[in-house]
Amino acid sequence: MRTFREYYEDGEHLRDYERVALLAGGFKPPHKGHLMLFKQLLKDADKGVIFIGKKQDRPGRKWITPEASKAIWEIYTQGGKPVEVHIAPLSPVTSSYDFADDNTDKKIIIGSGPGDAARNSGFKNKDKYPHVALIPQEKALGGGIRAKDMKEYLEVGNIKEAVERFAPLEDLNETDRDAIINILQKDWDNR
Repeated sequence: MRTFREYYEDGEHLRDYERVALLAGGFKPPHKGHLMLFKQLLKDADKGVIFIGKKQDRPGRKWITPEASKAIWEIYTQGGKPVEVHIAPLSPVTSSYDFADDNTDKKIIIGSGPGDAARNSGFKNKDKYPHVALIPQEKALGGGIRAKDMKEYLEVGNIKEAVERFAPLEDLNETDRDAIINILQKDWDNR
């Protein structure tokens, strides 16, 4: 006979719970690598939650607003499982912990890349966060693409080429692609 502790540590008590894929980051702007990572998390979830940084502090991309990033994520995630996109009131990491603290009745799946170990270390405390699973993600899963790779295009306002090279075109129709170009162009024009 299994002990309660074995049952609890195995996560069996969470199997009937809603599963939420959670991704947090600056996303200035979100690109196909981000979407590939999120889609991998979403495979094992019922819905998704994305927290976007409120700061416009990315070198070469200070002009990209959180609202633009949110609008792009909403285009990327339409038509599939339900996804909520939020601009984090403090930081995306703080919002992740707040979400986990407020949703102990859900199984939360968080992607954790090589550079995320320190910021996600609190989730390793299984006494406090038995309902959170950290899923290690490697750069290769995101196609090796980084927002930093877009910098040379975005710094000079080459919005269309940045979208053509770094947006998930295979997941977008022409209207969506044009909408993303317009969102970024508007921020560029208002910088």
